[in-house]
Amino acid sequence: MKRPTAEQPTGTETGPVASVRPKRRIVAKRPTGGSMLMLIALIVGVMILAPTVQRVISQRQEIAQIERDIQQANEDINRIKADNARWNDPAYVRAEARGRLLFVQPGDTTYVVIDSSRSKQVDVPADLSAEVHETKADPVALYVDSLIGADTAGAPHEPIDGKTDPNASTAPQGDQ
Repeated sequence: MKRPTAEQPTGTETGPVASVRPKRRIVAKRPTGGSMLMLIALIVGVMILAPTVQRVISQRQEIAQIERDIQQANEDINRIKADNARWNDPAYVRAEARGRLLFVQPGDTTYVVIDSSRSKQVDVPADLSAEVHETKADPVALYVDSLIGADTAGAPHEPIDGKTDPNASTAPQGDQ
């Protein structure tokens, strides 16, 4: 580093040498026509590209969602294939038949467990006849009569839940 000489001011002197040096003024720069044109071009470019970039981003999100759906579908397909492969095993089929359909192998003893906590109700079988009988009514006519009856039926006089409507009037509709 050089040491200041007598001709070079150090900046801390207050004598005649310091007053000779002019102070720098900060000059505010005005925008030129070219810089304004570039700014306008930049703003227009952003305005033109913003919707396109937004579409690209939304398409990327849709693609990611579809890829996740495809992956889930492939996992489901693999699970279903594994289930189908299990049904090819006779032991699995036999176990499912015993569990779901209550099938019994010859020689097995079947036990029926009755829940003692439930009240004992005796199922009375319906009167069954050994004879087969046919109805003489026309099903289409019964259906049409049912539709007509449902259309012309009035509102029920008693509410279904058993509560009365305080706003309902008890006077006949035609006398008002």
